[in-house]
Amino acid sequence: MKIDTHVHSNGISKCSRVTYQEIIDRKIAGGYGGAVLMNHCQHWYYEPENLDSWKEEFILEYERAYEYAKQKNFKLMFGIEVSVSAPRWADFLIFGVTKDFIRNSPDMCRISQKELFEYCEQFGALMVQAHPFRLRHEPMDCAYMHGIEINTQPTDLHNKNLVIKLAEEKGLFITVGTDYHDNTADNRSGMIVPDNIENSVDLAKYLNETTYTEVFIHDIVQKFDKNIIL
Repeated sequence: MKIDTHVHSNGISKCSRVTYQEIIDRKIAGGYGGAVLMNHCQHWYYEPENLDSWKEEFILEYERAYEYAKQKNFKLMFGIEVSVSAPRWADFLIFGVTKDFIRNSPDMCRISQKELFEYCEQFGALMVQAHPFRLRHEPMDCAYMHGIEINTQPTDLHNKNLVIKLAEEKGLFITVGTDYHDNTADNRSGMIVPDNIENSVDLAKYLNETTYTEVFIHDIVQKFDKNIIL
């Protein structure tokens, strides 16, 4: 099954220009069997006193998208992209998200990378640094992340070899996602995972246990071991 691990819908992500319906329809047309809805969690999206109500809005956007995807026989999985500011600014994709993960979470944008990592560990969720070599997104402390992303946006794909080198050095797994915000930069890239993966928890378990990840970038398939390129 081909999945895109990094898509954003405009019901939550303020930078997205597409609805969840458009994302799902477009991905189905492109031959994908699933995607991970990685809507943003950024500190300017809500005031701290409104965090709980924002969490419910975040969950509701996924629930609506999931029901639409289910009608289309498409596996839409629950994720979140958290922007942290300590020790410096960076974005992290979290796999293995559930409603309880969101509802019980601290103010994730206002805690450190280490604290976010420790919270993820409680749930068996996995932290992956998104587009790690993008401007202002230099690689963070690899001791407090599980993986690292090859982002296939045109402005990021040229960093692919830097990502691979860092993954090899630090024993991180590699994910691939399109960082999908609109239809102007659509590209056929993502990951290939077992057909029996049904949700984000299944995906996190697979990523944690597999000895390699299989990806496709502009339809070219590659396999990455956690330490050695196969």
